Amino acid sequence: MNHRMQLQRLFTRDTTIASPVASRACALALLSLCMMAPEALHHGAAEAQAVKATVVGSVRDKSGAAVSDATITLRERATGLSFTTKTNASGNYVFPDLSPGDWDVIAEHDGFKRSERDEVAVIVDTTSRVDLTVEVGSTTESVTVTSDAPVLQTDRADVSASFEAKQVADLPLDGGRNPQAVQSLLPGVGQPQYIHTSFANPLNGQAFHVNGQAVFASSVQLEGIDDNERSGVLPVVYIPPAAAIQTMEFTLGDYDAEFGRALGSVTNITLKSGTNHFHGSAYEDNEISALAAKNYFAPGAKPRVVNNYYGGTLGGPIWRDRTFFFADLLRYADHAQLFNLESIPSLAARTGNYAGSPFIVYDPATGDATGANRKQISCNGVLNVICPSRFNPISVALLNLLPAPNAGAPGAESQNFSENTNSTNDNQTYDIKIDQKIHFDTLNLRYSHADAKLYSQPLFGLIGGPAGSGSSAGNTGSVNFVLWNAAAEYVHTFTPSLVGEFRFGVSHFLNDTHQSDFGSNYASTLGLNTAPNSIYNQGMPEIKLSGWTAPTFGYYQSYPAHHSETNITMVNNWTKTLGNHIIKWGGEAQRLRDDQISSLQYDTRGAYSFADGQTEIKGQSAATAGLPNAMAAFLLDVPNEFTQQTVLGNQSWRQTVYFGFVQDQWNALPKLTLTLGLRWELYPSPTPNKPGGFANYDPSTNSLTVAGIGGNPSNMGVQTKYDDFAPRFGMAYRADDKTVVRGGFGISYAPWTDNRYGYTNYPVQQNIDLKAANSYVSSTLPT
Repeated sequence: MNHRMQLQRLFTRDTTIASPVASRACALALLSLCMMAPEALHHGAAEAQAVKATVVGSVRDKSGAAVSDATITLRERATGLSFTTKTNASGNYVFPDLSPGDWDVIAEHDGFKRSERDEVAVIVDTTSRVDLTVEVGSTTESVTVTSDAPVLQTDRADVSASFEAKQVADLPLDGGRNPQAVQSLLPGVGQPQYIHTSFANPLNGQAFHVNGQAVFASSVQLEGIDDNERSGVLPVVYIPPAAAIQTMEFTLGDYDAEFGRALGSVTNITLKSGTNHFHGSAYEDNEISALAAKNYFAPGAKPRVVNNYYGGTLGGPIWRDRTFFFADLLRYADHAQLFNLESIPSLAARTGNYAGSPFIVYDPATGDATGANRKQISCNGVLNVICPSRFNPISVALLNLLPAPNAGAPGAESQNFSENTNSTNDNQTYDIKIDQKIHFDTLNLRYSHADAKLYSQPLFGLIGGPAGSGSSAGNTGSVNFVLWNAAAEYVHTFTPSLVGEFRFGVSHFLNDTHQSDFGSNYASTLGLNTAPNSIYNQGMPEIKLSGWTAPTFGYYQSYPAHHSETNITMVNNWTKTLGNHIIKWGGEAQRLRDDQISSLQYDTRGAYSFADGQTEIKGQSAATAGLPNAMAAFLLDVPNEFTQQTVLGNQSWRQTVYFGFVQDQWNALPKLTLTLGLRWELYPSPTPNKPGGFANYDPSTNSLTVAGIGGNPSNMGVQTKYDDFAPRFGMAYRADDKTVVRGGFGISYAPWTDNRYGYTNYPVQQNIDLKAANSYVSSTLPT
């Protein structure tokens, strides 16, 4: 229930790996093994950090002999930040937990010339190898080499790719300038998908199928803080503007043990930082319909479009060499008209006079309950005509509000109404980031904010109707979306061989969506009073006429909706250089809080369906039954189904999940790097925010199990799995700088995403489904 598991490279399935006792023993054994590495072996790549990077290398003389106890200094060009270490007995060195940027690497040793490699590009979640050769001479002499961009990651077993700021800025993105689109350039990644309408996904986050996995089997982090939405409504919570991104790192397989909660890809996004020099940018992208071609298949006036994407960035020093800032602002305004080409009843169909039609309308007031022995309907002796006195007054009122067809051939019932409706999407985002150097430590603070206001005009005013192309039927109304994301990271160097990372982040969003007649009593003025006296149940119901675009009247069933979610994340990782090994271990805890009020099954305002069977006779052929029969059912008020969902309370989710890992990355031979790791994931069963917040049907007792009531536990008795251990193994053999052979094995888990768990039953929601006994008789409507 809580997650899915993948055995990387081999197969995907749900399974239990081992008993809790055996699994814990395995973890202790692996940790012990990682701590027993001998000093004499060659030291290699360090474990790269989720939001940091690693530089490794060796120092040798002209004969190829290792130079031990050499002083290695690493200095970042942009901020002046520097670190120092010594080479070990094998001549190897490592710098873990580095910020991405351009670094100079300097090697010094008595009796040798100073050796320097300039402008080494260090990329987040990567390992850069810088091997230095020293020559006999004085330390006052130096040999400087300008670094070339690395062709391959020679010290990593995982399959990954990085896009730097220039690539993100220069590569062509889609119309929304979404930087996620670059992921589709990678092997095994499908094209980006917008899995929900803009009402549910106001910031237009994209989803991807990676290595054949589901879109929610991938994980996204923003500077090491979880950026995933719990319920599966949003593919990602927040994506910063392309101009603010320093690096987008994608790991597609053989993840390090630090990474989890993913079967597809792991994406980590890093924002730019300030430097000792002020730097900034300004940009604008503009799209207008006046410069676009008209859709050949769209009759009528060309829809108007005005799309503006503009903003800027600024970064620099607050206190030179110590405190830096970076800020960005994006404004996105998309004002457009949506082209609608819908099918609505013709004027002739609305009259109830089908005397000249080949379709035969039968009187539902005749015959029996099986639809047999019915008589053809008539008015004053004229067959196939319904007397106006039998018309339902509500049906007449609604049809009088429906516009006349204005497209297609005269009398056409298909694609006979065309109109452009207005749609607006105004949103803005900004990020503020502070980087502070504290001796050899670093402190990073970040705050991100986004808000969006959307509006989509209903086709038929307050009576709703179908929505424009590209949206769900009836997806009209307004959206107010607010998001904020705050994070802090502190990296402390306890000793040159021990570094600790401490991260804390909070992500929160709120989406309030209302249909156009929200809070209005307009529906009641037409005689439509189907819902209890609640603002979430008032308004125009859905009315669907078989054969015409649905809904003919009304709005999308899930609106109005209120959805808020908060994710609190705490991370603590440690990196220890122990001889020739880099051992990393750590833990993470996430507190998930999800609250929503919305219909998940049926329309809160009720939904009527009118089909053709109610005015047919049993055994009638398809050649003599069709659209007039459905319209006759509507005029006579004989629906075939009525559904409604009453929202009785808040749908909530409370869960705290935990993760831990240990990993040893070791260069067993001068050209062979091995990775041994073990990850543990714990997903305790969720609970509601109060008793009665979950309910589930128990078929064995034909009753509802309600969380926290009647002796039922808050988690409804769902057991927690404690043995979700995920071993990881990887190897990378670097034949040379241009040839690397990699291999790996691992097990991964992904959390279970769902927004219906325990919500669709009483006492959270009350469902009504009044379906006709058969396809020929009317549904029994509520009083």
